[in-house]
Amino acid sequence: MVTGVFTIPLPAAGCQPRHNSVVLKHNSSMNGFIAGAENRLLLAALQPFLISGRLSQAASPLVLCGGAGSGKTHLATGLAAHWNSQNRSQKATIVDLSKVRRVTKFLSSLSESPSGLLVLEKIDRIASGSAMVAGVCRLLDAYKTHSQGIIVTASRSPHYLKDCSVSIRSRLLGGLVIPLNKPSTETRREIIHTLEKLLGISFSLDAVDLLSEKTQTTSGKLIEIICSVVSEIPPGTQKRVIGSKQILHCLGQGGGVGLLEIQQVAKVVAGYYGTTVSQIRGRSRRREVAIPRNVVMYLAHNQAENSLTSIGKYLGCRDHTTVMHGCRMIEKKMVSDVSIAGDIKILADVLEMRSEA
Repeated sequence: MVTGVFTIPLPAAGCQPRHNSVVLKHNSSMNGFIAGAENRLLLAALQPFLISGRLSQAASPLVLCGGAGSGKTHLATGLAAHWNSQNRSQKATIVDLSKVRRVTKFLSSLSESPSGLLVLEKIDRIASGSAMVAGVCRLLDAYKTHSQGIIVTASRSPHYLKDCSVSIRSRLLGGLVIPLNKPSTETRREIIHTLEKLLGISFSLDAVDLLSEKTQTTSGKLIEIICSVVSEIPPGTQKRVIGSKQILHCLGQGGGVGLLEIQQVAKVVAGYYGTTVSQIRGRSRRREVAIPRNVVMYLAHNQAENSLTSIGKYLGCRDHTTVMHGCRMIEKKMVSDVSIAGDIKILADVLEMRSEA
């Protein structure tokens, strides 16, 4: 059993996967994926690949699933770079499936001559009735038949990709599904210390405690917060010790951390339903306010991965059981009410695009 925090080494930015009109570029300065006991299955699954540079048939497709900021893109592109460093003749190809117009023709050419490692980004963006479904299925089958490795990223496990085609989901479930969980306090501390070295800065003890223990957020969001704080330090400043006050100022919060993502969700939902954030955070039980409030609860918990307690605190100091009830109400309505299900799909896409901007 793996305990404690570990780092999956990834090649430096100089060893990048080839790219063309639909291939992503890996620009992260962190040449490793930091995780802890919360993601111990990940290390066990990737050890054979990291040692041999090959992905076994039993583990292909390797499905990396997690919400925005979980690090799935950083990990997938890093693994592709590792493949390139180990396999000089057969290079990795990374395709962003959210760019539908630019990808369709490219999929056909890949299916005709499958070679190397294939990384399919955001496969859950392909709707069940999309014309791309058949092309993606042919591509997956071609790489599988020729014993070529496949890595796929998705926002959640294939079991829960209800909008995704059954044919695609069944192929994904035939491989190895690895959920990327939100980092633990210990993992966040390691990420902070790694960034201190990379950026040439130092956090005070209270700042480290604030970021690691009280910020319930993803790795991506934590890195974004730290980089935002560093960007406000005047050039040429010799004393680069960052305290908790600077972090709170950057977040724009008067007395708490971890509420920024919820605030973003609330703004998007309020604008969509034509209400205001203050009404959503208020006590009104009118339908035109109560439904948006429950939608905020659902998306802030399931999409942005905030805790029930932090959501309740932001929404007028409501109890976590109230938030849990609101989430369940939306889950039921998504089954019985097509319009609510459509609203959630649109809002989830908007929030994900904002997180990647």
